[in-house]
Amino acid sequence: MLKKILFQAHWVVGITAGIFLAFSGVTGALMAFDKEITALLRTPPHVTAQGTPLPPDQLLAKIQEARPEARVAALSIQSDPTAAAVVSFMAAREEHGDAQGMGGGMAAGMGGGMGAGMSGGMEAGMEAGHEGGADTQYVDPYTGAFLPANGQGAAAFFATIKRLHRGVWAGRDTTPGLIMQGIMAYSAFMLILMVPTGLYLRWPRGIAARKWQTWFKVNFRLKGPAFLFSLHAVLGTLVMVVYLLFAHTGMMRSHAVDWYSNGARSLTAIGRGPSSDDVVATEEGASGRRQEAMQYKPVAMNANVGSAWAAFTAAVPTFQAVTLSMSAAAEASPVLRVVYQSKDSGALAALAFDSSSGVAANDPDGELSMLAGPAEARPGKVEYAGQRDGFLRSFIGGAEIVHTGRYWGIPGQIVMFLAAIAMPVLLISGYMMYLSRRRRGKTWTTRGKSG
Repeated sequence: MLKKILFQAHWVVGITAGIFLAFSGVTGALMAFDKEITALLRTPPHVTAQGTPLPPDQLLAKIQEARPEARVAALSIQSDPTAAAVVSFMAAREEHGDAQGMGGGMAAGMGGGMGAGMSGGMEAGMEAGHEGGADTQYVDPYTGAFLPANGQGAAAFFATIKRLHRGVWAGRDTTPGLIMQGIMAYSAFMLILMVPTGLYLRWPRGIAARKWQTWFKVNFRLKGPAFLFSLHAVLGTLVMVVYLLFAHTGMMRSHAVDWYSNGARSLTAIGRGPSSDDVVATEEGASGRRQEAMQYKPVAMNANVGSAWAAFTAAVPTFQAVTLSMSAAAEASPVLRVVYQSKDSGALAALAFDSSSGVAANDPDGELSMLAGPAEARPGKVEYAGQRDGFLRSFIGGAEIVHTGRYWGIPGQIVMFLAAIAMPVLLISGYMMYLSRRRRGKTWTTRGKSG
Protein backbone atom coordinates (compact mmCIF):
# COMPACT_ATOMS: atom_id res chain seq x y z
CA MET A 1 0.00 0.00 0.00
CA LEU A 2 2.77 2.43 0.92
CA LYS A 3 4.64 1.70 -2.29
CA LYS A 4 1.52 2.34 -4.34
CA ILE A 5 0.91 5.69 -2.64
CA LEU A 6 4.54 6.76 -3.11
CA PHE A 7 4.45 5.65 -6.73
CA GLN A 8 1.35 7.73 -7.42
CA ALA A 9 2.88 10.75 -5.67
CA HIS A 10 6.17 10.35 -7.55
CA TRP A 11 4.67 10.24 -11.02
CA VAL A 12 2.11 12.98 -10.35
CA VAL A 13 4.85 15.33 -9.20
CA GLY A 14 7.13 14.14 -11.99
CA ILE A 15 4.77 14.90 -14.87
CA THR A 16 3.81 18.31 -13.41
CA ALA A 17 6.68 19.91 -11.52
CA GLY A 18 9.07 17.86 -13.64
CA ILE A 19 8.38 20.12 -16.60
CA PHE A 20 9.62 23.16 -14.72
CA LEU A 21 12.51 21.20 -13.21
CA ALA A 22 13.60 20.14 -16.69
CA PHE A 23 13.41 23.79 -17.77
CA SER A 24 15.55 24.74 -14.77
CA GLY A 25 17.99 22.00 -15.70
CA VAL A 26 18.42 23.23 -19.26
CA THR A 27 18.83 26.89 -18.26
CA GLY A 28 21.14 25.91 -15.40
CA ALA A 29 23.29 23.86 -17.75
CA LEU A 30 23.53 26.82 -20.12
CA MET A 31 24.85 28.94 -17.24
CA ALA A 32 27.30 26.34 -15.93
CA PHE A 33 30.28 28.10 -17.52
CA ASP A 34 28.79 31.54 -18.14
CA LYS A 35 31.57 33.50 -16.48
CA GLU A 36 34.29 31.60 -18.31
CA ILE A 37 32.57 31.98 -21.67
CA THR A 38 31.89 35.68 -21.11
CA ALA A 39 35.50 36.30 -20.08
CA LEU A 40 36.71 34.60 -23.27
CA LEU A 41 34.41 36.54 -25.56
CA ARG A 42 34.62 39.97 -24.00
CA THR A 43 37.62 42.16 -24.74
CA PRO A 44 37.84 45.16 -22.43
CA PRO A 45 38.96 48.37 -24.10
CA HIS A 46 42.39 49.82 -23.42
CA VAL A 47 42.98 53.54 -23.28
CA THR A 48 45.96 55.64 -24.22
CA ALA A 49 47.58 57.32 -21.24
CA GLN A 50 47.14 61.09 -21.46
CA GLY A 51 48.86 62.47 -18.44
CA THR A 52 46.96 62.23 -15.18
CA PRO A 53 43.50 60.57 -15.02
CA LEU A 54 40.58 62.70 -13.92
CA PRO A 55 39.85 62.50 -10.18
CA PRO A 56 36.61 60.65 -9.39
CA ASP A 57 34.56 63.77 -8.72
CA GLN A 58 35.41 65.24 -12.13
CA LEU A 59 34.98 61.87 -13.84
CA LEU A 60 31.54 61.49 -12.26
CA ALA A 61 30.62 64.98 -13.42
CA LYS A 62 31.61 64.07 -17.01
CA ILE A 63 29.60 60.87 -16.84
CA GLN A 64 26.55 62.63 -15.45
CA GLU A 65 26.84 65.30 -18.13
CA ALA A 66 26.86 62.63 -20.84
CA ARG A 67 23.90 60.78 -19.33
CA PRO A 68 21.89 63.25 -17.23
CA GLU A 69 18.90 60.90 -17.06
CA ALA A 70 20.93 58.06 -15.51
CA ARG A 71 21.83 57.57 -11.84
CA VAL A 72 25.35 56.46 -11.08
CA ALA A 73 25.52 53.58 -8.62
CA ALA A 74 29.26 52.94 -8.52
CA LEU A 75 32.50 53.89 -10.18
CA SER A 76 35.47 51.53 -10.43
CA ILE A 77 38.94 52.66 -11.47
CA GLN A 78 42.34 50.99 -11.67
CA SER A 79 45.88 52.16 -11.13
CA ASP A 80 46.85 50.73 -14.54
CA PRO A 81 47.12 53.82 -16.79
CA THR A 82 45.83 51.86 -19.82
CA ALA A 83 42.79 50.36 -18.05
CA ALA A 84 39.32 51.77 -18.59
CA ALA A 85 37.11 52.75 -15.68
CA VAL A 86 33.77 51.01 -15.15
CA VAL A 87 30.60 52.88 -14.20
CA SER A 88 27.42 51.16 -13.01
CA PHE A 89 24.10 52.94 -13.34
CA MET A 90 21.03 52.21 -11.28
CA ALA A 91 18.51 50.17 -13.23
CA ALA A 92 15.14 51.90 -13.41
CA ARG A 93 12.78 48.92 -13.28
CA GLU A 94 10.35 47.13 -11.10
CA GLU A 95 12.80 44.63 -9.68
CA HIS A 96 14.11 44.70 -6.10
CA GLY A 97 15.03 48.31 -5.66
CA ASP A 98 18.42 49.85 -6.33
CA ALA A 99 20.74 47.46 -4.60
CA GLN A 100 21.00 44.99 -7.43
CA GLY A 101 22.91 47.00 -10.00
CA MET A 102 25.23 48.34 -7.35
CA GLY A 103 26.13 44.85 -6.22
CA GLY A 104 27.47 43.87 -9.62
CA GLY A 105 29.86 46.79 -9.93
CA MET A 106 31.27 46.87 -6.41
CA ALA A 107 31.07 43.51 -4.71
CA ALA A 108 31.39 41.09 -7.60
CA GLY A 109 33.94 43.20 -9.43
CA MET A 110 36.21 43.74 -6.48
CA GLY A 111 35.64 40.22 -5.17
CA GLY A 112 36.51 38.72 -8.53
CA GLY A 113 39.66 40.78 -8.67
CA MET A 114 41.08 38.98 -5.69
CA GLY A 115 41.34 35.72 -7.53
CA ALA A 116 41.88 36.80 -11.11
CA GLY A 117 43.70 40.13 -10.99
CA MET A 118 41.92 43.43 -11.29
CA SER A 119 41.28 43.02 -14.99
CA GLY A 120 39.30 39.90 -14.15
CA GLY A 121 37.67 41.72 -11.28
CA MET A 122 36.41 44.54 -13.46
CA GLU A 123 35.11 41.97 -15.95
CA ALA A 124 33.29 40.25 -13.11
CA GLY A 125 31.78 43.56 -12.16
CA MET A 126 30.58 44.22 -15.69
CA GLU A 127 29.10 40.73 -15.89
CA ALA A 128 27.40 40.96 -12.52
CA GLY A 129 25.95 44.29 -13.51
CA HIS A 130 24.35 42.68 -16.55
CA GLU A 131 23.03 39.86 -14.37
CA GLY A 132 21.45 42.32 -11.99
CA GLY A 133 19.87 44.28 -14.79
CA ALA A 134 22.20 47.23 -14.20
CA ASP A 135 23.58 49.36 -17.00
CA THR A 136 27.37 49.11 -16.86
CA GLN A 137 29.77 50.80 -19.25
CA TYR A 138 33.47 51.33 -19.75
CA VAL A 139 34.72 54.91 -19.45
CA ASP A 140 37.93 56.64 -20.53
CA PRO A 141 39.44 57.80 -17.19
CA TYR A 142 41.18 60.73 -18.93
CA THR A 143 38.23 62.22 -20.82
CA GLY A 144 35.09 60.68 -19.31
CA ALA A 145 34.00 59.39 -22.71
CA PHE A 146 32.16 56.07 -22.91
CA LEU A 147 34.09 53.24 -24.57
CA PRO A 148 32.78 50.22 -26.49
CA ALA A 149 33.74 46.66 -25.54
CA ASN A 150 33.53 43.48 -27.58
CA GLY A 151 31.53 40.49 -26.43
CA GLN A 152 29.01 42.24 -24.19
CA GLY A 153 26.28 40.31 -25.97
CA ALA A 154 27.40 37.17 -24.14
CA ALA A 155 26.77 38.80 -20.76
CA ALA A 156 23.34 39.97 -21.93
CA PHE A 157 22.53 36.45 -23.17
CA PHE A 158 23.46 34.82 -19.87
CA ALA A 159 21.56 37.52 -17.98
CA THR A 160 18.43 36.54 -19.92
CA ILE A 161 19.02 32.85 -19.20
CA LYS A 162 19.41 33.63 -15.50
CA ARG A 163 16.13 35.53 -15.42
CA LEU A 164 14.43 32.57 -17.07
CA HIS A 165 16.09 30.19 -14.62
CA ARG A 166 14.89 32.15 -11.60
CA GLY A 167 11.44 32.88 -13.00
CA VAL A 168 11.85 36.67 -12.94
CA TRP A 169 11.59 37.17 -16.69
CA ALA A 170 8.00 38.40 -16.21
CA GLY A 171 9.06 40.91 -13.56
CA ARG A 172 9.86 40.52 -9.91
CA ASP A 173 6.90 42.24 -8.28
CA THR A 174 4.27 41.82 -11.00
CA THR A 175 1.57 39.18 -10.62
CA PRO A 176 2.90 36.99 -13.48
CA GLY A 177 6.43 37.36 -12.10
CA LEU A 178 5.41 36.36 -8.58
CA ILE A 179 3.51 33.37 -9.95
CA MET A 180 6.51 32.20 -11.98
CA GLN A 181 8.89 32.64 -9.06
CA GLY A 182 6.53 30.64 -6.88
CA ILE A 183 6.23 27.87 -9.46
CA MET A 184 10.00 27.57 -9.85
CA ALA A 185 10.60 27.64 -6.10
CA TYR A 186 7.92 25.09 -5.24
CA SER A 187 9.09 22.87 -8.08
CA ALA A 188 12.46 22.81 -6.33
CA PHE A 189 10.68 21.85 -3.13
CA MET A 190 8.96 19.00 -4.98
CA LEU A 191 12.40 17.83 -6.10
CA ILE A 192 13.34 17.31 -2.46
CA LEU A 193 10.29 15.03 -2.11
CA MET A 194 10.98 13.17 -5.33
CA VAL A 195 14.48 12.10 -4.33
CA PRO A 196 13.53 9.88 -1.34
CA THR A 197 10.39 8.52 -3.01
CA GLY A 198 12.36 7.67 -6.13
CA LEU A 199 15.04 5.95 -4.06
CA TYR A 200 12.42 3.90 -2.24
CA LEU A 201 10.68 2.87 -5.46
CA ARG A 202 13.88 1.82 -7.22
CA TRP A 203 15.37 -0.07 -4.26
CA PRO A 204 16.30 -3.54 -5.60
CA ARG A 205 15.08 -6.70 -3.97
CA GLY A 206 17.21 -9.57 -2.69
CA ILE A 207 20.79 -10.06 -3.75
CA ALA A 208 20.54 -7.46 -6.53
CA ALA A 209 20.67 -4.72 -3.88
CA ARG A 210 24.27 -5.72 -3.09
CA LYS A 211 25.51 -5.46 -6.69
CA TRP A 212 26.97 -2.13 -7.73
CA GLN A 213 25.83 -2.74 -11.32
CA THR A 214 22.22 -2.61 -10.16
CA TRP A 215 22.74 0.86 -8.74
CA PHE A 216 25.16 2.50 -11.15
CA LYS A 217 25.08 0.71 -14.51
CA VAL A 218 22.36 1.13 -17.15
CA ASN A 219 21.37 -2.21 -18.69
CA PHE A 220 21.43 -1.45 -22.42
CA ARG A 221 20.43 -5.01 -23.26
CA LEU A 222 16.92 -4.32 -22.04
CA LYS A 223 14.25 -2.88 -24.30
CA GLY A 224 11.07 -0.90 -23.91
CA PRO A 225 9.82 0.02 -20.43
CA ALA A 226 12.45 -2.18 -18.77
CA PHE A 227 15.24 -0.16 -20.37
CA LEU A 228 13.53 3.11 -19.51
CA PHE A 229 13.27 2.04 -15.89
CA SER A 230 16.95 1.05 -15.79
CA LEU A 231 17.99 4.39 -17.32
CA HIS A 232 15.68 6.40 -15.06
CA ALA A 233 16.67 4.55 -11.89
CA VAL A 234 20.43 4.60 -12.46
CA LEU A 235 20.52 8.20 -13.61
CA GLY A 236 18.35 9.28 -10.67
CA THR A 237 20.64 7.46 -8.26
CA LEU A 238 23.74 9.14 -9.66
CA VAL A 239 22.36 12.66 -9.34
CA MET A 240 20.16 12.45 -6.24
CA VAL A 241 22.69 14.06 -3.89
CA VAL A 242 23.33 16.87 -6.36
CA TYR A 243 19.59 17.41 -6.78
CA LEU A 244 19.12 17.77 -3.04
CA LEU A 245 21.89 20.38 -3.14
CA PHE A 246 20.26 22.11 -6.11
CA ALA A 247 16.86 22.20 -4.45
CA HIS A 248 17.98 23.39 -1.04
CA THR A 249 20.37 26.11 -2.19
CA GLY A 250 17.90 27.25 -4.85
CA MET A 251 15.11 27.68 -2.31
CA MET A 252 17.41 29.40 0.16
CA ARG A 253 18.16 31.98 -2.54
CA SER A 254 14.54 32.46 -3.56
CA HIS A 255 12.30 35.06 -1.94
CA ALA A 256 9.21 33.13 -3.04
CA VAL A 257 9.66 30.53 -0.27
CA ASP A 258 10.78 32.63 2.66
CA TRP A 259 9.12 30.16 5.02
CA TYR A 260 11.72 27.58 3.98
CA SER A 261 14.77 29.84 4.25
CA ASN A 262 13.53 31.38 7.50
CA GLY A 263 12.99 27.93 8.96
CA ALA A 264 16.41 26.72 7.88
CA ARG A 265 18.06 29.82 9.33
CA SER A 266 16.15 29.46 12.58
CA LEU A 267 17.17 25.83 12.97
CA THR A 268 20.82 26.36 12.08
CA ALA A 269 21.47 30.02 13.02
CA ILE A 270 23.03 30.48 9.59
CA GLY A 271 21.98 33.31 7.31
CA ARG A 272 20.74 32.93 3.76
CA GLY A 273 23.54 32.86 1.21
CA PRO A 274 23.84 35.49 -1.48
CA SER A 275 21.74 35.40 -4.58
CA SER A 276 22.24 37.32 -7.77
CA ASP A 277 19.65 39.80 -6.49
CA ASP A 278 21.67 40.77 -3.43
CA VAL A 279 24.71 42.96 -2.95
CA VAL A 280 27.39 40.38 -2.32
CA ALA A 281 31.05 39.55 -2.60
CA THR A 282 30.62 36.62 -4.97
CA GLU A 283 32.98 33.83 -6.00
CA GLU A 284 35.97 34.63 -3.80
CA GLY A 285 34.30 36.77 -1.17
CA ALA A 286 32.35 35.88 1.94
CA SER A 287 29.26 33.79 1.28
CA GLY A 288 26.41 32.56 3.41
CA ARG A 289 25.24 35.94 4.75
CA ARG A 290 21.98 37.50 3.74
CA GLN A 291 22.25 41.03 2.38
CA GLU A 292 18.64 42.19 2.56
CA ALA A 293 19.50 45.31 4.57
CA MET A 294 21.76 46.67 1.84
CA GLN A 295 19.98 49.42 0.00
CA TYR A 296 21.96 51.91 -2.04
CA LYS A 297 21.26 55.29 -3.51
CA PRO A 298 23.03 56.98 -6.42
CA VAL A 299 26.40 58.62 -5.96
CA ALA A 300 24.95 62.08 -5.55
CA MET A 301 26.63 64.92 -7.36
CA ASN A 302 26.35 67.05 -4.24
CA ALA A 303 28.28 64.47 -2.25
CA ASN A 304 31.74 65.67 -1.31
CA VAL A 305 33.48 63.07 -3.46
CA GLY A 306 36.51 65.31 -3.93
CA SER A 307 37.16 65.67 -0.20
CA ALA A 308 36.53 61.99 0.41
CA TRP A 309 38.93 61.06 -2.40
CA ALA A 310 41.59 63.36 -1.02
CA ALA A 311 41.20 61.76 2.40
CA PHE A 312 41.34 58.30 0.86
CA THR A 313 44.49 58.91 -1.19
CA ALA A 314 46.15 60.42 1.89
CA ALA A 315 45.38 57.24 3.82
CA VAL A 316 46.03 54.84 0.91
CA PRO A 317 48.53 56.43 -1.49
CA THR A 318 48.93 53.29 -3.64
CA PHE A 319 46.30 50.77 -4.72
CA GLN A 320 45.46 48.41 -7.56
CA ALA A 321 41.80 49.29 -7.97
CA VAL A 322 39.07 51.26 -6.25
CA THR A 323 35.27 51.23 -6.32
CA LEU A 324 33.19 54.11 -4.95
CA SER A 325 29.57 53.57 -3.90
CA MET A 326 26.93 55.39 -1.90
CA SER A 327 24.90 53.96 0.98
CA ALA A 328 21.34 54.98 1.67
CA ALA A 329 21.12 53.26 5.03
CA ALA A 330 21.16 56.58 6.84
CA GLU A 331 19.27 59.22 4.90
CA ALA A 332 20.46 62.04 7.15
CA SER A 333 24.11 61.22 6.58
CA PRO A 334 24.71 58.92 3.63
CA VAL A 335 28.13 57.37 3.49
CA LEU A 336 30.44 57.13 0.50
CA ARG A 337 32.29 53.81 0.51
CA VAL A 338 35.64 53.27 -1.10
CA VAL A 339 36.43 49.58 -1.58
CA TYR A 340 40.00 49.07 -2.72
CA GLN A 341 42.59 46.43 -3.43
CA SER A 342 45.99 46.89 -1.85
CA LYS A 343 48.86 47.20 -4.30
CA ASP A 344 51.25 45.43 -1.94
CA SER A 345 49.27 42.49 -0.59
CA GLY A 346 46.38 42.34 -3.06
CA ALA A 347 43.92 42.15 -0.13
CA LEU A 348 40.59 43.91 -0.26
CA ALA A 349 39.64 46.57 2.26
CA ALA A 350 37.16 49.41 2.54
CA LEU A 351 36.95 52.91 3.97
CA ALA A 352 33.77 54.85 4.63
CA PHE A 353 33.45 58.65 4.39
CA ASP A 354 30.69 61.06 5.27
CA SER A 355 29.43 62.22 1.89
CA SER A 356 28.80 65.79 3.02
CA SER A 357 32.09 66.45 4.80
CA GLY A 358 34.40 63.88 3.24
CA VAL A 359 35.77 62.80 6.63
CA ALA A 360 36.19 59.16 7.67
CA ALA A 361 33.03 57.61 9.10
CA ASN A 362 31.79 54.33 10.41
CA ASP A 363 29.65 52.17 8.17
CA PRO A 364 26.05 52.96 9.27
CA ASP A 365 24.35 49.71 8.30
CA GLY A 366 27.26 47.38 8.89
CA GLU A 367 27.17 45.50 5.60
CA LEU A 368 30.90 45.88 5.06
CA SER A 369 31.43 43.78 8.16
CA MET A 370 28.89 41.31 6.79
CA LEU A 371 31.06 40.87 3.73
CA ALA A 372 34.35 41.04 5.52
CA GLY A 373 36.56 39.68 8.23
CA PRO A 374 37.58 41.46 11.45
CA ALA A 375 37.87 45.23 11.22
CA GLU A 376 40.90 47.22 12.25
CA ALA A 377 40.74 49.98 14.84
CA ARG A 378 40.72 52.76 12.24
CA PRO A 379 37.14 54.14 11.84
CA GLY A 380 35.37 53.01 8.72
CA LYS A 381 37.98 50.46 7.66
CA VAL A 382 37.25 46.81 7.06
CA GLU A 383 39.67 44.15 5.86
CA TYR A 384 37.99 41.56 3.66
CA ALA A 385 38.47 37.95 4.64
CA GLY A 386 39.21 36.94 1.08
CA GLN A 387 38.14 33.33 1.49
CA ARG A 388 34.98 31.28 1.41
CA ASP A 389 33.05 29.99 4.36
CA GLY A 390 33.21 26.31 5.18
CA PHE A 391 31.09 24.04 3.03
CA LEU A 392 28.47 23.30 5.68
CA ARG A 393 27.76 26.96 6.33
CA SER A 394 27.77 27.78 2.62
CA PHE A 395 25.45 24.87 1.84
CA ILE A 396 22.94 25.55 4.60
CA GLY A 397 22.99 29.27 3.81
CA GLY A 398 22.36 28.56 0.12
CA ALA A 399 25.53 30.21 -1.18
CA GLU A 400 25.56 30.70 -4.94
CA ILE A 401 29.04 29.21 -5.31
CA VAL A 402 27.65 25.93 -3.92
CA HIS A 403 24.52 26.07 -6.09
CA THR A 404 26.63 26.50 -9.23
CA GLY A 405 29.43 24.13 -8.22
CA ARG A 406 32.07 26.85 -8.29
CA TYR A 407 32.88 26.05 -4.68
CA TRP A 408 34.86 23.09 -6.07
CA GLY A 409 36.18 24.86 -9.16
CA ILE A 410 35.88 23.48 -12.70
CA PRO A 411 35.32 19.85 -11.56
CA GLY A 412 32.34 21.00 -9.50
CA GLN A 413 30.95 22.99 -12.42
CA ILE A 414 31.23 19.94 -14.68
CA VAL A 415 29.35 17.78 -12.18
CA MET A 416 26.62 20.41 -11.83
CA PHE A 417 26.38 20.74 -15.62
CA LEU A 418 25.93 16.99 -16.11
CA ALA A 419 23.37 16.78 -13.30
CA ALA A 420 21.44 19.73 -14.72
CA ILE A 421 21.34 18.32 -18.24
CA ALA A 422 20.11 15.01 -16.79
CA MET A 423 16.85 16.64 -15.65
CA PRO A 424 15.16 16.64 -19.08
CA VAL A 425 16.37 13.06 -19.60
CA LEU A 426 14.69 12.01 -16.36
CA LEU A 427 11.52 13.87 -17.34
CA ILE A 428 11.34 12.22 -20.78
CA SER A 429 12.13 8.72 -19.53
CA GLY A 430 9.66 9.07 -16.66
CA TYR A 431 6.95 10.40 -18.94
CA MET A 432 7.51 7.57 -21.44
CA MET A 433 7.17 5.02 -18.62
CA TYR A 434 3.97 6.74 -17.50
CA LEU A 435 2.49 6.58 -21.03
CA SER A 436 3.58 2.97 -21.44
CA ARG A 437 1.92 2.05 -18.15
CA ARG A 438 -1.30 3.78 -19.18
CA ARG A 439 -1.33 1.95 -22.52
CA ARG A 440 -0.81 -1.39 -20.79
CA GLY A 441 -3.58 -0.56 -18.33
CA LYS A 442 -6.02 0.26 -21.14
CA THR A 443 -5.07 -2.95 -22.96
CA TRP A 444 -5.69 -5.05 -19.88
CA THR A 445 -9.02 -3.28 -19.25
CA THR A 446 -10.13 -3.93 -22.84
CA ARG A 447 -9.17 -7.59 -22.61
CA GLY A 448 -11.11 -7.96 -19.37
CA LYS A 449 -14.27 -6.51 -20.88
CA SER A 450 -14.04 -8.64 -24.04
CA GLY A 451 -13.59 -11.78 -21.95
